[in-house]
Amino acid sequence: VSHVEFVYGKAELAIRMKAVRAIISQGREVNLLQARHPMLAPNVVVPTTITLGTKYRILLITGSNTGGKTVSLKTLGLLALMNQSGLCIPADSGSTLPIFHHIYADIGDEQSIEASLSTFSAHMSQVIRILKKVGPNDLVLLDELGSGTDPEEGSALGIAIIEYFRKKGALMMVSTHYNELKTYAYQTEGVENGHVEFDERTLRPTYRLHIGVAGSSHALSIAARLGLPQDVVDLARKQWELNGRSAMEDMLRDLNQELRKTQERERALKKEQEEVRRMRTQVMRDKKALQDKKKVILEKAREEAQNMKRSVRIESEQIIKELKGSFNETDKQKRQDAISKARKGVSNVAVPTGTIEKRDPLDVTKVKVGDVVFLDNLQSLGTILAIQGKRIQVDMNGLTVTVKEKDLLAATREEASALLRKENPVPMSNRQRKRSGMAVIRQQQASTELNIIGRTVDEAIVEVGRFIDQAILAGLNSVRIVHGKGTGALRSGVHDYLRTLPGIKSYDLASLDEGGAGATTVIL
Repeated sequence: VSHVEFVYGKAELAIRMKAVRAIISQGREVNLLQARHPMLAPNVVVPTTITLGTKYRILLITGSNTGGKTVSLKTLGLLALMNQSGLCIPADSGSTLPIFHHIYADIGDEQSIEASLSTFSAHMSQVIRILKKVGPNDLVLLDELGSGTDPEEGSALGIAIIEYFRKKGALMMVSTHYNELKTYAYQTEGVENGHVEFDERTLRPTYRLHIGVAGSSHALSIAARLGLPQDVVDLARKQWELNGRSAMEDMLRDLNQELRKTQERERALKKEQEEVRRMRTQVMRDKKALQDKKKVILEKAREEAQNMKRSVRIESEQIIKELKGSFNETDKQKRQDAISKARKGVSNVAVPTGTIEKRDPLDVTKVKVGDVVFLDNLQSLGTILAIQGKRIQVDMNGLTVTVKEKDLLAATREEASALLRKENPVPMSNRQRKRSGMAVIRQQQASTELNIIGRTVDEAIVEVGRFIDQAILAGLNSVRIVHGKGTGALRSGVHDYLRTLPGIKSYDLASLDEGGAGATTVIL
């Protein structure tokens, strides 16, 4: 029962202090995030962050009286003891502490008339006791090291004591007012300066601990705030300046101001980084929403295309029924060929099925005539018939279209193989077309002449491609293209295009009686 009550008491204390379980560091790293003195009221205590044991093993704290130096020492010592007692500590999540073999402290004034101990003697007695026992896995906390005696001798003693602890390898946090110790920390590896902040505008301490720069004691400012007559303060300041101490304090003040500016910039940068991360997350969310919307639109378009294909099939069957009556008995084979081709044309209408997959972009530098490609805007496969600069002519289920490079995507190997097995992209000879009956179907529709005067080159190429296809399917041997004389640009464009078309034996300017330089005769 007592054990349960003890566990319950620890949990209740943790809730009341808003405490967390510390992470036990495997080395000797101390990292207390926004740590709070457990004996101070939560509404008045100023959280502080204390780091020790990584880049430096000894932290030297300076700053004004009543500024929080001693509170920082006690906070580290008490939280280390709480952690090793199995208690949660009043700090933010992620705080780390090692397990110390011993925790030594010399904090406060234990002077005694009965024991004939002055302030200096009391401190030295404690320090001597610690020096005899300290080891590399211990924590040492010393308050006002070297105080209570001549400042120069006290500084020398303080430096020697810190150096002894440094060689022993112990972790140490020590407070002082001596400038010599501040200089020692700046010059010694493994020792770092820190200070408790003092607001020079309000002449009051903020109790915030800053690591990296030493601080000033601000004794004159604090004495004035406590009520010391101003003429006494002014006289003290003149004496202080005569002793040559003001230069050191000015340097520390400048360093502290620069440190505050740097910290403000870091906070602003961190805020900007958070905003960038938030915006990146929002952009990714919007991008996914657009992709989902595109998928829905394409799925709807596919469904509409399927319905359209179904309607076309129904209408074509009706037309086929009407065609059956238009042929006489002797044209039975022709009628059957026409019906078969009409049905095949309907079944070959390309409608994409299944899930829309992301396709690879087409490397236009490697494509060639006969390659299978995917037409993105038409969502269909096709075979390249000709390449004219940045425009590519593609055969799509018997329909010739001219598209831009950016409208083409790569077809998969399986799609290409299936389409090549289904349709041979190499043009058939006239004899083969006549044997297959295709010429009979298109004979009446085909024309032997095409007039493209007034067209642009791009418009003319589309018409010429369709015209040549119909002529070849109809089994014609030659055709004439009327392009006019003009500047010759239209004629050159048509001739360049004819050179790329399969199924053409030759072409040349027409004879004088058929148009001369204003027309071109094409031999199929």
